[in-house]
Amino acid sequence: MLRLFWFLLLFHGLTIAADGRDIATLANSPEELARFVNTNDDFDWGPLWKALKVRTYVAFTYDGELFLPPCESDSHGMAPCSGELIGVDPLQTVLVLEHKLSGFRVFLRYERSNDGAWQFSGAYEPFAKYFPLTHRLIHLGTKPFLIVTEQGAAGTGLSSMIESWFDLTRKNFEPALRFTSAVEYETYAKGIGRNTTGKVVAITAQPVDRVTVDYRVEFEGYGTDGDRIPVGSRRDRVVYTRTSSGIFDLDQKLSTVGSSEVKAFYDFSKADFDAVEFLKFNFRKLREIAGGNGGNPKSRAWLTEFLQSGIDTPEARQLRTLLTALRKIK
Repeated sequence: MLRLFWFLLLFHGLTIAADGRDIATLANSPEELARFVNTNDDFDWGPLWKALKVRTYVAFTYDGELFLPPCESDSHGMAPCSGELIGVDPLQTVLVLEHKLSGFRVFLRYERSNDGAWQFSGAYEPFAKYFPLTHRLIHLGTKPFLIVTEQGAAGTGLSSMIESWFDLTRKNFEPALRFTSAVEYETYAKGIGRNTTGKVVAITAQPVDRVTVDYRVEFEGYGTDGDRIPVGSRRDRVVYTRTSSGIFDLDQKLSTVGSSEVKAFYDFSKADFDAVEFLKFNFRKLREIAGGNGGNPKSRAWLTEFLQSGIDTPEARQLRTLLTALRKIK
C-alpha cells in the first residue's frame, strides 16, 4: 500500500525540481552519487534505475526489483533522502539509498574493475513496513558479510523480522542466509498465538562456514474473556552450514530441531500449524501443565478444552490422563 501511495503522489502532481539527467550521469560513481543524494532535495530516482539497467516500479505494477519514492523537500528542514557508503574493502563498496519519510531503502553494490573504475554489480531492496530497517557489516573469518534486517510476514495480528546475510565474496548480490529473528502473532481469542525470537549465538569459519541461531518461542491461548494464557514454550539451537552452492542450509545433524519444525514454529513459513503438530512440538511443556508442574489453572482449563476437539494421538491421550489424575487429587 505504501508503494501505491507514493505512486499516486507522483501521478497527481509531485514536482521534481532537479534535472533527472544529473543523477543518471553518476550511476557508476558511488561517492559522487552519495554526495548528490545528500546535497539535493528534489529529484526522481527513475533516471538512475534506467542508467543502472535495473527494473523499477511502473504505473500500478511492481515487478519485484527496485522502488524508492521521489525525493522532495519539506517544510521541516529534514533532508528527504540520504546516501550512506559502506566501505567493504578497497575493491568493493555498498551504497545505501534511503527515502527518509517512508523508510524505504535500496542497497547498490559496486566493485572495482581491472582499470580501477567502479562498476555497478547488483542491487537489493529490503521489504519495509512496520519497523525501521537496519544493516551492519561483519566478518565470518576473512569473508565480509552485509546483514540487513527487514520485514518478513505481515498482516492482521502478525509481524515478523527477517535477517538477510549477504556474503560479499560471492558474485551474486543475494542473501546466502535468511532466517526469522522475531515473530509476533496474535490470533484474537481463537487459535494459538506465539512470540518467537532467533538470535545468532555463534559464527565459525572452520572447518566450514557455520552460523548458529538460538530460537525461542512462547505460545499463548485465549480465555473466554479474551485474556492471554501461557500454554508452553520451547527453545532450540539451529546450525546453518554453508553448502557447495554457497548458500547456508539447516544442518540436521548439528541442530536440535528439523527444518519442517523450524518453518512451522520459528520461521513462520506457514500461517498456522495443526493440533497434532502443536502437541508433538510443545509436548514437554504441555505435560508439565497437565501434571500441575507448570502453567496455572487457566492454562490447564485451556488445555482441557483444547483436547476436547477429538485429537487422538499418544500425546493427547497422555495429557488427558494427567489432567484427569490431577483433578482426582484436588
